[in-house]
Amino acid sequence: MAGLDTKSKRSGHNEIGTNGKEGDSPQKVDNGIVSNNAGSRPSMISQTAATTPLGAQNVANTEAVVCPICLQALTDPRILPCLHTCCEKCLKSEIELQNQQYELNRTFACPICNINIRSPASNIQPSEWAARFPANNTMQSNNNVQCSPCEHQGNASKATGFCTDCGQFVCTKCSDDHKRFTIMRDHIIILGETVLKNATYVPIYLKAGECENHAGKQCDIFCKDHDVLGCAFCRAAHNRCKGLVSLKEASTGLKASPVLQETADKFDSFQIKFDNIKTQVEENIKAIDLQKEEILKAITEFRVKLNTELDKLEKVVIEKMETTHASVKEEMKSYIDECAKSSAAVETSQKMFSGFIETADESQLFISLRKITQQIKHYECRLKEVVAKMHLVKYEFKTDEDVDVAIRAASALGDIKILGLPLSSIQSPNDFVPKKANYYTEFKAKIHGDKHKCKITGASFLPDGKLILVDYGNQSIKLFSYNPSTKKGSHTDRPESKLKQSLFKNESALHLHAGPKDVAVMNPSTVVLTLPETKEIVFVTVGATLGVREIVKTEGNYHGIIYTNEMLITTCLSQKKSAVHVLNHLGEVVDRWYPKLANGHSHQRHPHTHYMGTPAKPYYLKLGPDGQKIYISDLNNGIICMDMSGNTLFTCTSKKFYIIEGITVHPQGNIFVADYKQQMIHQMAPDGSALGTLIGKDKQLQKPVSICYNGATNILLVSEQEKDVIKCFKVI
Repeated sequence: MAGLDTKSKRSGHNEIGTNGKEGDSPQKVDNGIVSNNAGSRPSMISQTAATTPLGAQNVANTEAVVCPICLQALTDPRILPCLHTCCEKCLKSEIELQNQQYELNRTFACPICNINIRSPASNIQPSEWAARFPANNTMQSNNNVQCSPCEHQGNASKATGFCTDCGQFVCTKCSDDHKRFTIMRDHIIILGETVLKNATYVPIYLKAGECENHAGKQCDIFCKDHDVLGCAFCRAAHNRCKGLVSLKEASTGLKASPVLQETADKFDSFQIKFDNIKTQVEENIKAIDLQKEEILKAITEFRVKLNTELDKLEKVVIEKMETTHASVKEEMKSYIDECAKSSAAVETSQKMFSGFIETADESQLFISLRKITQQIKHYECRLKEVVAKMHLVKYEFKTDEDVDVAIRAASALGDIKILGLPLSSIQSPNDFVPKKANYYTEFKAKIHGDKHKCKITGASFLPDGKLILVDYGNQSIKLFSYNPSTKKGSHTDRPESKLKQSLFKNESALHLHAGPKDVAVMNPSTVVLTLPETKEIVFVTVGATLGVREIVKTEGNYHGIIYTNEMLITTCLSQKKSAVHVLNHLGEVVDRWYPKLANGHSHQRHPHTHYMGTPAKPYYLKLGPDGQKIYISDLNNGIICMDMSGNTLFTCTSKKFYIIEGITVHPQGNIFVADYKQQMIHQMAPDGSALGTLIGKDKQLQKPVSICYNGATNILLVSEQEKDVIKCFKVI
């Protein structure tokens, strides 16, 4: 443990990772967690019961801490090497249940995270394993860690130290008792606030020093060839190894090495990634909630549209029915009229014939019959004509075939499909290749004629390697030429001496009527500046001297600026609503973007999903190496990445960020960010998913403001608050 002298321990208790026997071949174990997870058994409880290592939490004594297995207040809590904590009885039951199903040998699966855990001691039954894991005495405030022996006796006593041999926290009285009894007199007791502050991890980290193959033996050697720790008994198995060194030799210089920071950065990176995924899913839930309402609305609208179309089709067929019926009915009435007339004529002829029969003699009847016979023939012909052209009708409705087929084919008005959107690019920490920066030299930004301390708030390299500096303090812009013959460190080996040579030499300067904030290169002979106080942008020509070409009034107080695709993109800070403004070459606003900063760690999203977050305060910005992404530093201590259409691709905030100022991008995509308060330069992966340190606090930066990178020379320039010099670093 950092800052503690634990000395070498003698044969003692069997704790985490000490279940091996003498003669066993070396097996890589890390803090009792078996490295090889192949074939790990599934947990017997729902993994949703707990996802946070309860052993890593510090909870006030008045708060109940819940066991992730029984979901009740913890009773006799035991902490596993993976830092999950559960009741001893629950852990015992879980191990026994796994033993019934899988016949456990030397390992079991953590019921929370499913990692394989090695048995805490050798030659004991699985039913005894739970009791052998360290008690988690820190389910309360760090300032109220209880003495373990006193707790076992039913007494309450505040712990003042930790016995490395007993593996227990002890109070002052129990510490004195150790000195009183011969068997405990040589026990090592660590006293002080440090051990209590890290009470959760002390039992695990100290026991982790025991040899994994020889119970109770302390590790004192390290084999580089096999990448394993060992004790004196293990030395014989590694006598032929060329990389066998003492533990002291292997660990010397560890605190001063970058390994600890790199490891911490990896933890930060993993936390960012998990938080990233969590945030994406949370925001996706919000998005699909909105999409659900939109789809329900679309279904209703489709139904209304469908009803409207059906109403139209219904109207057509009804109108056709009415028209057809009227026409047919009219025709049928004409048939009725015609039949009625013919029937009346027949009736008249019939009455006349009946009268003849009653009054006429046979001669007259003969004559009349011949005439009547002709009339009958006429009526026969007429009847045939009527029957031939007249017919009865019957209506029948037949649905339109296309409509009928469509209705029969459709099982619903529509379908709901789940379109799988991939998570935004989540790089592995191993995929992110962090850069390193070594101090190179520094040069003076202050020139003849400056009346105030320099405030270099912006910088940019011209295509020919010359440098443009923006001096807000002296209300000027300065042109420097590049002098590569300057030797490394020549400016700081003896700071009291005056340099004969400087990496950058001043060629020209231009005094302005107000302080410029940032600069962007438009072409080899033109740069553009922002003047936030006067709400102006200034176009400056670059040649043997600097000259103002044009001053354009703007609608906002612009700060950061870049030039791309014949457009100026600027950050506009406002008390009401800050934004990113897109200007044409005349300085006219053609578009406004209002990015939002996601709460939490790195967050990425699909450009077309609904985006929620805190309104951003964009400050500096830089174009990515692909020319398609814009990286923006935000005064809310975050980074925003946008595409050229104003869509937010990702945002990133971190607990490591304090006051974010300048930003620049490496040709390989690494993002460099100046942290004004932390006095360091952070670096991030191109997708914002990994966070590391480029220039740490050991480089003694003092409130870095603006940073600028030249890919041709691999030089990173850093300006500091009210400093007259610019520091140069070589990025490798």
